[in-house]
Amino acid sequence: MSDESQDNIYAEVHQILEDYLHAHRLRVTPERSTIVDTIYAHEGHFTIEMLHGWLMERRFPVSMATLYNNVELLIDAKLLARHYFGPSALYERVHGDEPHYHRVCKRCGMVQDVHFDAITNYIMSKHIRGFLVDPSYLYVYGLCSKCKAALRRKQRNSQKKYES
Repeated sequence: MSDESQDNIYAEVHQILEDYLHAHRLRVTPERSTIVDTIYAHEGHFTIEMLHGWLMERRFPVSMATLYNNVELLIDAKLLARHYFGPSALYERVHGDEPHYHRVCKRCGMVQDVHFDAITNYIMSKHIRGFLVDPSYLYVYGLCSKCKAALRRKQRNSQKKYES
């Protein structure tokens, strides 16, 4: 992504945040701005702990309670999405990202974003009465190539032991 388009995304995200905060009679604070900047400086999925680490690297210490509260606010403002691929929540930025689905390995937990316009277009073309579809929350579970290969090796080894 070019610096100019990244700057445009930052400007749009901050405008969305400010509009949301004003509409809900909340203050624009340095913490909120820095949290948004930090999230949008990184791609992919992250945990609250990872976000906390990124902020510490920026020498901007924030309490975990502040992070949890602001993450909820950002989800409500449609700037952040929360996913449950396993036992704990993962988050990802949503503004400026292309719609995609998530491929999740049931064995190792690896999560991969997959951009496949045909699936997105198909899902968006289906009109379900009284329901607004969000294609970014589509999960496909299976086995990644590493886990599939490990399973095959295990099955071959088991079969060899059985034949011996």
